[in-house]
Amino acid sequence: KHNNLPTPTTVVPEPRGNEKVIYHLDDKFTLQFLVEQRDVDPLHLLSHIDEMPTPEVLAWCENDPTIDGAYLITTKCKGDRFDLLWHDADENQRVGMLHCLGEGWSRYHSLSPDAVTEKAERLGFSQLVGDDRATKSTWLEQRRDRTIAAIPSIEAFLKQVAERPAELISAIQEHLQSTELPSLAPSGLTHSEPWAEHYILEATDDRYVLTGCVDVERLCIADPAHEFAVMAASVLAHEKRWLDAFAAGYRIHRELPDDL
Repeated sequence: KHNNLPTPTTVVPEPRGNEKVIYHLDDKFTLQFLVEQRDVDPLHLLSHIDEMPTPEVLAWCENDPTIDGAYLITTKCKGDRFDLLWHDADENQRVGMLHCLGEGWSRYHSLSPDAVTEKAERLGFSQLVGDDRATKSTWLEQRRDRTIAAIPSIEAFLKQVAERPAELISAIQEHLQSTELPSLAPSGLTHSEPWAEHYILEATDDRYVLTGCVDVERLCIADPAHEFAVMAASVLAHEKRWLDAFAAGYRIHRELPDDL
């Protein structure tokens, strides 16, 4: 009532939520608790960047006395989470989803980094945009360095569960030392947490549409290779038809190497 929104007739909890408590109201609005300013500011910035669709902020209160905490109300992106859709989809539907996701990624990867940073500065959100072009250590290098630092604990774990831990440990070490970091330059706008559950897809009559990029805590100007690495590990590397569909969608707005 305080925010001039209708009383919901249905309240559905977000499936497999993480650290945030999330409810969907009448399939139109989303109510979140345990939110912070850093969750809200990126949504305000991204509301001015059409290429990366996100929920619209309707109400935000940092400390409501009636609940002794913060809440955020946004519009609910039409459709469902990519990971939930995937498990119940047939092969043709999966191909359609990946084509859609590829096109969506290429749209926001194609944005001019300078245009993104200038818009952020104009709106007072320059602190939300990280620029890998200006740093010595990229996202991929940071990930690899963390993995190398974690090798002792990885070795201890493999010795408990693997049949031939020595061979596996040796292969991991050799891979980390020899692999060249991939590149899909030029740099563009990327999602800092490109997990499957952070993309909302809507099924239309003839195709899927990317309607939401969620849980964007920080915008990154970076080589898009890190997003591909996550999606390749979880989906694309398992079936060439899936990779081909994703690449076909991606090439609508941006080039990809033939040896992807």
